[in-house]
Amino acid sequence: MKKKIVLISLTLVMFIFLVINPVYAAELGVINFTAINNSNAESIGNLEVSVYKVSKQDNDGNFIFEIGFENCEIDIDNLSEENLDKLKAFAKSNAEPLYTKITDSQGKFTLENLELGSYLLIQENNLDSINMQTMLITVPDLTIENGLKYELQAKPKINEILPEVPEEPLEEELPATGTLEWLVPVLGIIG
Repeated sequence: MKKKIVLISLTLVMFIFLVINPVYAAELGVINFTAINNSNAESIGNLEVSVYKVSKQDNDGNFIFEIGFENCEIDIDNLSEENLDKLKAFAKSNAEPLYTKITDSQGKFTLENLELGSYLLIQENNLDSINMQTMLITVPDLTIENGLKYELQAKPKINEILPEVPEEPLEEELPATGTLEWLVPVLGIIG
């Protein structure tokens, strides 16, 4: 009888663990980051990216700014390039990164067990004149097809910065004000 009680208790504990654990896991997010050069479609390894937590979700489901961003007056709902640049400058001067990650040889890294909120991804190193556009990602992402999505793919816009080629000064040519090549023979014949 004692073995049955222990067996039933263990089965009940395992059942509760299996039911509750996926519910808790669904409240954590994953960001799979991939860096690919838009110019030549090659993976970018050794790209250093800082990850800042900009906001978090409170118990009522509202997003509130994290420490370092509490005085931020930038509209993070407007993801224009200008606002992202302002948010990047604000983060650099007012907050500490949550993570600093470096891409592997295939240009990838993964951020796991992320709390619900918004995350700012900023390129840190100047790698082979590569320029990654700053990204703001919200976990979870709401999609029309799948509803809330907790595992996200981040593929930032990345371009090569071409070195500036100094313009060579144009050789100034004297303006042609008249020519004597055809005039001399004509005048010679007439004369």
